[in-house]
Amino acid sequence: MNELPKQTIVIEGDLSQWDSPYKIEGNLVVRGDVPDSSEIQVGGDLKVQGGVWAAKVQVGRHFIVGQGISSDSKVTVGGSTKALFIEKSIVHSRIDIIVQDSAMRAELFAGRNVLLSDGAIVGGTTCAGEKILAHRVGSPSDVETNLLVGIHPKIRRRRRDLQMLLNRLEEGVDRLAKDIIFLEQTDPTSLPPKSRQRYQQLPQMKARKTRYENELDQARRKLVQLLNLAKVRWPPDPHIEVRDTVFQGVQVEVGWDLFPVTTEFHRVIFKMRNKTICLVDLA
Repeated sequence: MNELPKQTIVIEGDLSQWDSPYKIEGNLVVRGDVPDSSEIQVGGDLKVQGGVWAAKVQVGRHFIVGQGISSDSKVTVGGSTKALFIEKSIVHSRIDIIVQDSAMRAELFAGRNVLLSDGAIVGGTTCAGEKILAHRVGSPSDVETNLLVGIHPKIRRRRRDLQMLLNRLEEGVDRLAKDIIFLEQTDPTSLPPKSRQRYQQLPQMKARKTRYENELDQARRKLVQLLNLAKVRWPPDPHIEVRDTVFQGVQVEVGWDLFPVTTEFHRVIFKMRNKTICLVDLA
């Protein structure tokens, strides 16, 4: 990580001796811990020699943690994140996430790489734009573990949100269409009082259906644009490399293709070939 260009403030001990939320435009070094319920926002680099426990952290550049990130911490980093371990926490890094020991039931999202060359990923979701590297993935007890690579995390999230919106709008259009057909084909004088009130709302129902259809068309166009963007930003060789063991129960996604791991593999690379995930043995 590059030399720090801004003023650096050093806190001798835990951050708890300072008021939270703590905000600084420059760089910050904490020689102790960032403890429970702390909120910290650093414009430059942040180095914590201890650990980060149940904290909310936002870093403009790079983030280095001497120990771990744990206990439902939420971390957003404009550069790279480096930690001894990450457990039950959410970490978003614009560049890389580097973990020395393990990621346990964590949610990791990196614009470029997630690297645990000597460590294990057990549980949770690990998503990287280009590469995931780990020593072991999953566990003998079939803990659900998700690995996703090849599509930038922001694009994946946007696609998920658009798909949920599409599903909701399609259900709304379908429901309104059925109600409109039923009411138009029914003599209103034969309807009970409640249904008669609905008949009187028929013009509003038609207008709402038209609005939903317009929103549906817009969402579909946005989804097509997003998928085209994913193609443009497709990295040269997105892959997942496991240097020791990947256990049953792991779900692998390269691009939009899914590969459920149903048997144990050793020393393997998951990559895309002819739009399908293939496995390549490590030399």
